[in-house]
Amino acid sequence: PPSVSRNAYRRLLRAPGRLGMAGSLDRGEASSLTRRPKAAGVSGEAAAKDSMPRKAKSEAAPQAVWSSGVAFYPPSRKYWRIGKKWYDFEPFLKLHPGGEEVLLLLRDRFEDCTFAFEAHHHNFQKARAIIRKYEVAAEVVEAEGLVERPAGGEARFMGAAEPPKLLGDDAFYSVLRRRTTEYLRDIGYPDGGPTLQCKLLFWALFAGWLSTSVLT
Repeated sequence: PPSVSRNAYRRLLRAPGRLGMAGSLDRGEASSLTRRPKAAGVSGEAAAKDSMPRKAKSEAAPQAVWSSGVAFYPPSRKYWRIGKKWYDFEPFLKLHPGGEEVLLLLRDRFEDCTFAFEAHHHNFQKARAIIRKYEVAAEVVEAEGLVERPAGGEARFMGAAEPPKLLGDDAFYSVLRRRTTEYLRDIGYPDGGPTLQCKLLFWALFAGWLSTSVLT
């Protein structure tokens, strides 16, 4: 038939069961052979269009920071969050008694710094007074942009739905820290460092261990 190419017609002649009793093509087969395929450019553009949203979504997805097998999404690479407030400790990094590395670790690895701040400052009243000088308004932080966890993810706040607050002065842990601070001040070591007796005991034990190792 004129509507079918010669090569297609020859293939049909060789294939059994493709021609009817009268030797003519079935209408459905003829229409499928005469139907022109879509242009390759159109199908390629459609495929590219379908893939574009998925690619953009994956690029925009926040990157997780892993710690002990747990995924965290630090909300900011510039500010620290403590007790639902934001702070800029960049000018304080060199002045921090514990070193700047621990401050950078808390900001860049976790989603909140409240628990670490409360746990590592026995003189919490003094520590809170110091960080107050570096407080930044929430509007400023939000204007610069915050990283949000992926949809369906839960923030890592010890099971809480939102960041924790600082403990009150009457909380058990606050009372314990306050009494510890008073005791350390009374014995002459307000910063919490080891006493002279502790240092002497340490070096005596170390010398004994070293001499025993050499003799044996």
